Amino acid sequence: MYHLAAILTVAVSLAASTSSLVAPAPASNSSAPNTGGFATIFAESDIPGACGLFNVNSDLIGAIDFLRFSGGPSSLCGQQVEITNTQNQKIVTITIADECVSCRNANSFDLTIGAFSQIADTTEGIIPISWVFV
Repeated sequence: MYHLAAILTVAVSLAASTSSLVAPAPASNSSAPNTGGFATIFAESDIPGACGLFNVNSDLIGAIDFLRFSGGPSSLCGQQVEITNTQNQKIVTITIADECVSCRNANSFDLTIGAFSQIADTTEGIIPISWVFV
């Protein structure tokens, strides 16, 4: 009986600690910025993204966090997002073309080299962002 109580305590603690990582998905027409996210870089390969399209590194596309993507192909595929680097206020508009399973939280994106380089030097690797659907 003690082991069951310990397991339940751990499960409840784990659920509480991960709930802060989940951000509710706003309506696609929401004008309120999503904050607290991070942008990282990915290189396109010879396989299609979760939206089913092949892309190249110069495309202004991104992968939205899997917590928002909700399986594929998602209704978010093809939606445009305006992403702001909160350190320098540079902005890029990208199209959602994939899901990101390694993003830090639900407000984060993985961007192609082309998209990331519009708002930061690629040597930075990860930057804080805010974003809105457009």
